[in-house]
Amino acid sequence: MFKKIYLLIFGLVATFSIALSQNQITGRVTDESGNPVIKATVIEKGTNNAVATEDNGSFKIIVKSTLATLVISSIGYERVEVKADSVNLIILKQSKEELTEVVVTGTGVATSRKKLAISVQSINSDKLPIIPSASIDQALVGKIAGAQINSVSGKPGAEVSIQFRGVNTIQGGSTPMVLVDGVEFSSSFLNSLDLSSVDRIEVVQGAASATVYGAQGANGVIQIFTKKGKFGKNKINKPKIDIGSRYSIDQYINAANVHQPLNHSFQVDAAGDIIQLDVNGNPIKLKQNEYGLWGNPIWQNGPDDQNNKPYQNNTKYYDHIKQLFKNAATTNNNIFISGANEKIDYSFGLSQLTQEGITDGIYKRTNLTTNIGIELFRNFRIRSINQIIYSESTIGNDAIIWALFTYPFADFFYKDRDGNSTYKFGGAGINAANPEYFKQYRKFLNNQITIIPTINLNYKFTKFVELDYKYTINYTNENYSRTVDNQSLNKSSLANNFYIGDGINGSIVNQLKDKTSINSLFTVHINFDFDKDFNLNFPLIATTTANYDYRKKLYNLTDNRYTGLPLYAANANQANTKSVYEIYQDRFVTYGYYINQKFDYGDYGGIAAGFRNDYSSTFGDTKQAQLFPNGNAYIRISSFKFWDKIKDVITEFKLRYAFGEAGIQPGVFDRI
Repeated sequence: MFKKIYLLIFGLVATFSIALSQNQITGRVTDESGNPVIKATVIEKGTNNAVATEDNGSFKIIVKSTLATLVISSIGYERVEVKADSVNLIILKQSKEELTEVVVTGTGVATSRKKLAISVQSINSDKLPIIPSASIDQALVGKIAGAQINSVSGKPGAEVSIQFRGVNTIQGGSTPMVLVDGVEFSSSFLNSLDLSSVDRIEVVQGAASATVYGAQGANGVIQIFTKKGKFGKNKINKPKIDIGSRYSIDQYINAANVHQPLNHSFQVDAAGDIIQLDVNGNPIKLKQNEYGLWGNPIWQNGPDDQNNKPYQNNTKYYDHIKQLFKNAATTNNNIFISGANEKIDYSFGLSQLTQEGITDGIYKRTNLTTNIGIELFRNFRIRSINQIIYSESTIGNDAIIWALFTYPFADFFYKDRDGNSTYKFGGAGINAANPEYFKQYRKFLNNQITIIPTINLNYKFTKFVELDYKYTINYTNENYSRTVDNQSLNKSSLANNFYIGDGINGSIVNQLKDKTSINSLFTVHINFDFDKDFNLNFPLIATTTANYDYRKKLYNLTDNRYTGLPLYAANANQANTKSVYEIYQDRFVTYGYYINQKFDYGDYGGIAAGFRNDYSSTFGDTKQAQLFPNGNAYIRISSFKFWDKIKDVITEFKLRYAFGEAGIQPGVFDRI
């Protein structure tokens, strides 16, 4: 007995001590000119506790101790570490290393940023925030200048909308091209990738840049490179194992305390109860019948009427916002194994994400990634990159709108004597329906598997010539079903002919989708260094790039409908009627070639020009290819000797100019 009391007291003291140890730290982050740095990451060192700065650069973070260290970082700025107890104003300096980063453009050539005349932003994995959802789209928010990144619906696993430069076409197309390890990937499913497997992300914007990638890159390009085994000292790296586990609770944000009116202007009796008229036209208290339907309240809308009567007694107030939303847990576990030696490098990643919906349902995703590179013989290397993504979602019931149509005296959690929800509340609002009814009778299930095998062959034919070939197949199979159960035992639905779906006896919608994308890319690089290769004491580097790109997309859709389900354990085979609602097939082919010539004179400057020729099966009977030219030039003022006098003030200064033409290939029916 005393032992239990002691443990209870100890637990209370420990809880109280933990509560006391939570400290809220506030501060503001600016650049050297005093401008706020928006979306900078502020993280408690050694933990996953992180926040982002607001539009004015301010932030609030709760740390365990004022002795903790905060790490503040943002793309394009040097990282800063400060003690939590000394935080007030934090000034970030522009990164001196940004122009020395190595990036990979669509030509497949690794190039120092300082020798580029086109706009390329690079985001390394250490600059991506650690978030439990491990969603790439969320991680990119605030990291790409001028980009608008949003989830289409906000639901777990929902498609992603990304815009770099707004709407570019009559049809409203604005989707950028997404490449994963050099292979095209649908941007709408960007969030299906595992963030823990990402090594770095590069973003290209502008027509001059897009020309490198062809017509499909006219809206911008996002390149994602997955992790691979890295060489250590003496070209040997022992196997490395990284294990991560994250957990979070999501809550809806209602900082402005949005709710329905707390008072009303219905007619009331002497006791203050809302009244309705009976069958004889006499006023009586507003009631809810055995089916859950409310009578029709009498609305007062005269010039002197006010919205000042409280909900009370049999018409008490229900906060529909609180009834709709719930706390949602997210867990993400992953393991990553990598290693390398002189002949082989490898990496294997496995992750599992489970994310609850904040209103209903759950989303689960499993990612398996392998990346293996082998040098078969001198100067010839083969790389195999494979991704398998399986997701399962029961999220689909979206009934937030009913909270706007339903009067606050209707309880969404109301059940009749049989324990069933009521579909419509009658006089409790026009179009008022109960979201709990949808949860009871309508179920969603969306299973999707994506398999992306990629093979990459690279051969340095001579000292000057490099050949590279990539081939990939991106296959996705999706099985979507929406099942509406038999509702004939619901007395409210039966009595009032209220039901959801294609009939009160239930229905099933089943869609089967197959998407296959085939990408074949052959590239030739020719590089001459007149100083190192020919001992001409002339620091000129000439780089010629030519490639041929072939892509083919296949899409199949079969939409089946089933109506008339039994009362229990319903499935499609038990339906009374079965029909094929739609069968759709789509085929798309595009191919083209790209040629570019570039000259770099030391670190001082360079010039490049080229063109791309693209053909598309959607061009129509004329089948005319489209030509897209490009050109660019740059000069690094800071590389000249006179700049040494001010290098301590301005470390890098480069002028660049680029032009290009790009066009978006039409969709299947756009030309019609």
